[in-house]
Amino acid sequence: MKVKLPGPVTAVPPVAEIHAVSERAVQLHWLAVETETDAGPPAAPMVIEVVERVKVQVAGLGCAGFESQPESATPHTTSSVPSRMADSHSSIRPRAPCGAEAYAGGAPRGARHGRTAPRQGNPMKTVCSLALVLALALASACAPKVNDPADIEAIRQLMDGYFKAASAKDSSALDAVLTDKTLLLEPHMKPLVGKEAIGKMHQAFLAAFDIDAKGPATEVRVAGDLAVAYGRYEETITPKDTTLAAAKASGHWVAVLERQGGAWTWGWVIANSDQPLPGATADGADEQALLELERDFMAAAKERDMAFFDRHVAKEYVQIVDGKPVNFAAVLADMKAGLLRIDTAELRDMKVHVTGDAAIVSLAGKATGTYKGTPFADGSKGFDVFAKRDGRWQVVYSQMTSIKE
Repeated sequence: MKVKLPGPVTAVPPVAEIHAVSERAVQLHWLAVETETDAGPPAAPMVIEVVERVKVQVAGLGCAGFESQPESATPHTTSSVPSRMADSHSSIRPRAPCGAEAYAGGAPRGARHGRTAPRQGNPMKTVCSLALVLALALASACAPKVNDPADIEAIRQLMDGYFKAASAKDSSALDAVLTDKTLLLEPHMKPLVGKEAIGKMHQAFLAAFDIDAKGPATEVRVAGDLAVAYGRYEETITPKDTTLAAAKASGHWVAVLERQGGAWTWGWVIANSDQPLPGATADGADEQALLELERDFMAAAKERDMAFFDRHVAKEYVQIVDGKPVNFAAVLADMKAGLLRIDTAELRDMKVHVTGDAAIVSLAGKATGTYKGTPFADGSKGFDVFAKRDGRWQVVYSQMTSIKE
């Protein structure tokens, strides 16, 4: 009988290698069961070769507990294995007899073929079983460690040390966790890739700011040489330019780490700020109120709602159009008298920036109507400055430039 054996495995991940050996051992085990005869096990030498290959692969993978034993270290019973096998494969002899005891407590195997006399244990099946057990044990022994407490603690210390290094302005310690493939995603920045690019960012930041930072890991999960960690950071960033105010930042981070040369390093790191965008409020309520206020100004102009203007235009309001101040009180008087009529008014490209009780709205728009009976169609773009007083926003300054529509 000829049985094709798996060839040498090269450049294959250990887990795939283990699965291939395990599957082949199972196939040969059932092959032995189906082909056993009184003449003996014709495929037994091939099974021995499979076991030898398993041993070679074990040595290559460096998994403990599956090394070949020297001749003197392995007790055996040669009656259980054919002499031609025992002579050429002594290093894999079974540790216990493999004779008829293997069938104790069950019906003789030959009974299903009409044989009633007891048989001796089949060495072929014994060796196949050994190959199967060896391969399966190898798969278990070589499985990656999951959530090893030592790895979890090492990663916690690494991430905690990064934030401490930032506070201490230790750029070399910051760069120690990086590799040439590290990917860093910071809020409001383009992605940075590699130790050199991220290191330059570290140096530029530390040259311009002092920082008090902490960002402990909340959770760490490890599988072999890969890990993922999650945590929250809080920072106080103080510019070295004393004319600028300090700022606070906070958010969350996620890191994918790799073990290289026995040390954990950054693979991918993503920082997610939980602060509003610059010029935005936390819930966006003021931004929405100002956008609606700009729309209401257009509606009030069409409807000549003087009470609305009294409420939302500050007493000190100044309007500049094409570089020249406008007498806005006279404009409102003409509107009230019906000399200025707005037929249509449209706004676009509005953006809101809020800082406390002050805000700027940039925008563009156009309006059509009549002034003292003469039609007009004006387009402009610019910005309005607002102040919040007594819980309501009032416009205090406008600057507009005419544009052709």
